Amino acid sequence: MNCRRRGNESLIKHTATFFEGIRGSLPRLLRVRRAGFTILELIVATALSVVVIGALVILAESTGRTLVSITSQSTLNQFAGNGTEFIIGRVRLANSVTVDASGNTLTLSFDDDPTFDSDGDEINWNDRNHCEEFQYVDTDNLAATLNDNKINYRANTNSTNSVTLIPCDTRKLGALKVFTLTNSTTVLVNFGLLTTNYTLFSQAIEIRTKALLRNRTK
Repeated sequence: MNCRRRGNESLIKHTATFFEGIRGSLPRLLRVRRAGFTILELIVATALSVVVIGALVILAESTGRTLVSITSQSTLNQFAGNGTEFIIGRVRLANSVTVDASGNTLTLSFDDDPTFDSDGDEINWNDRNHCEEFQYVDTDNLAATLNDNKINYRANTNSTNSVTLIPCDTRKLGALKVFTLTNSTTVLVNFGLLTTNYTLFSQAIEIRTKALLRNRTK
């Protein structure tokens, strides 16, 4: 009985000593933890921050390029679409149409007063009182340089004043002429817009359409 009692007392004493040691070490552990991050923790945190920032920079750059590309494509679409619609509309209202041998110049004639027969053919609305002109212009005559290529419009061929209908980067489509006249009433229109040579993003549009002369006597 005495041996068992002494054994229990010894166990209790050792247990008390163990917990007393833990209680004495705990403040030191807490003080170490409160002292700050370890070098390893700082290295890991810095590496993760660099990875996250790098990913954000790449994402921002990619998004910026996409927006620039969309804006450029939208601008080209607007120029090409508006210019083509205007050409088609003027051809439909013209009395006659001619195209030069190069296919660069389209000339349309119009009757300024459909109530008066100025040419004496007993048809009031088919007179040729003024002419309008659409012209593909390549200033340096070099197909490889597109920034000086455009399509101009003159509201009256008797005047030298013209406006740029479709601005720079206009090009021919292969061997096709910009303007082609078939059976004296149908105008084929073929041209493109290309910005590959001048920006980091390639944008290209091809226009292949036709306009039918509606205002005719036959």
